[in-house]
Amino acid sequence: MKVLSICVLVAIVCTFADAASTCKMTSSSYSANDGTVLTEVAHLITFTAECPPNVLPAFANLNGRTLAVVRDDVTKKYQVSWTQELAKSSSGSYEITVFDDEGFQQLRKAQRAGEREPKPLLSLSYSHSSPYRGPFVQNEFAALLGLLVLSYVAISYRFKITSKQI
Repeated sequence: MKVLSICVLVAIVCTFADAASTCKMTSSSYSANDGTVLTEVAHLITFTAECPPNVLPAFANLNGRTLAVVRDDVTKKYQVSWTQELAKSSSGSYEITVFDDEGFQQLRKAQRAGEREPKPLLSLSYSHSSPYRGPFVQNEFAALLGLLVLSYVAISYRFKITSKQI
């Protein structure tokens, strides 16, 4: 009887382990790219995941930062979003791992114990180009510089004209 119960338990564990590897996904991403008017850059990843019915993506991990995965019931799509300070937002690739509730608990245990990260439910690759921070010289500074040069030229010509005797 013990052997049978152990075999059933192993079969259930293997079924849940295989469920994580059977998820298929497609994703699209968006990030704000005009840094001239922003203080923080918003990142948004929308993805569809085809997982077994008992597996639901719930949390995402980005460099140790926990993010919630939100599901849109109308479109059946999932979203992960976060913001980052403009000064810290640089171009590059990010690897975002997505976990279900059980996988997220295992992740937290592994982080506390200093162990290796468990296998994620999904892994999203996200490439981000650095936002445009504006021109090297601001328009106001260029206008001020032009005004100073024009004023200098006007004043110097005035002194040249008034110093001549007719």
